[in-house]
Amino acid sequence: MLRALWGGPETVIVISSDLSHYHPHEVARALDDQTIADIAALHLPIHPRRACGAYPINGLLDVLKGRKDMRLFELGCSTSGDDGVVALAGQPRPAMRDADEPVVGYVSFAAWESKPEADALAGADDLGTSGTPSHGEVLLKLARAAIRERLHIEHPTAADSTASILAANPWLNEPGACFVTLTEGGRLRGCIGSLVAHRSLGKDVAEHAVDATTRDPRFTPVTAAEYPLLNVEVSVLGEPEPITVNSCDADSRGTGSKTATLASLQSGPQTDAVKRDGSNVEHPVRSRTELEEVLRPGKDGLILADRRGRSATFLPQVWDELPDPHDFVAHLLAKAGIRPSYDWTDSEIDCQRYEVTAYAEH
Repeated sequence: MLRALWGGPETVIVISSDLSHYHPHEVARALDDQTIADIAALHLPIHPRRACGAYPINGLLDVLKGRKDMRLFELGCSTSGDDGVVALAGQPRPAMRDADEPVVGYVSFAAWESKPEADALAGADDLGTSGTPSHGEVLLKLARAAIRERLHIEHPTAADSTASILAANPWLNEPGACFVTLTEGGRLRGCIGSLVAHRSLGKDVAEHAVDATTRDPRFTPVTAAEYPLLNVEVSVLGEPEPITVNSCDADSRGTGSKTATLASLQSGPQTDAVKRDGSNVEHPVRSRTELEEVLRPGKDGLILADRRGRSATFLPQVWDELPDPHDFVAHLLAKAGIRPSYDWTDSEIDCQRYEVTAYAEH
């Protein structure tokens, strides 16, 4: 029946089943762990005493055994005695409240048609032509390779290792700074990077891909089972520059004028300067009001730092979630450990902007 119903990539088939029923918690976990291992290994048959939906499960496993383009991934498992806590694949189960409590076991698996990883990069920005890999394609491939190596996942070919990618692309040896962002189902799963170039771009991408996978303190480490669910984005940063305004523009805002000529929009380094007529002096933004008026939504990455050493940054991509400059600044202050409503007027906060070139899988 499953083979008859299986259509194209638009087809979704859901098979629902519990695992063991009403064994003591400790016994149930032991039985379920063996059943989970058998399902993951496509070992047939699964007995109805181990899973009430054994027959459709066995049908799915039989189909998968004949499909070389599909893999089965465990997502997580639990029991009715775990108080709603799910042990994600590769993570330990929670402590048992009562080893003798009768429980029902549960597990979630997913399987889908997989394509070569090169196809996953086909939606990346800045793709090359005539078969020549572009910078964006190479950076995403490098980040993926570093993640696979950290999770001990075999590379598709020898040419897909980090060492091979670095050797084949000498431009990766140039200094560069980047952020690597991981999302899963549209939700952030990890994001770590550098604001200033202090090593080669290739090494920065590879290191931060691993950092985002395993060292983002906001999340548990990514597991090998999650790897196919990840979307990767690499953002290459430009040099941060102070955000400056003209003194006459700041004065005009005080008189109700909404006109502003931003020195920071001009090319070249942003430093204090005087126009040829000597009338307009450029200076760093001194207040939250000035900052919010000169920010460029969708374009500016922003760095805020106070005199106590607290600092934080938002990439330009964060504007998609926080399009209002006041909200953008408030959330960034909170990220830095500063009160979101903090309103400074005398340069207490150092403000810098930067731009990025982002390459994302689609």
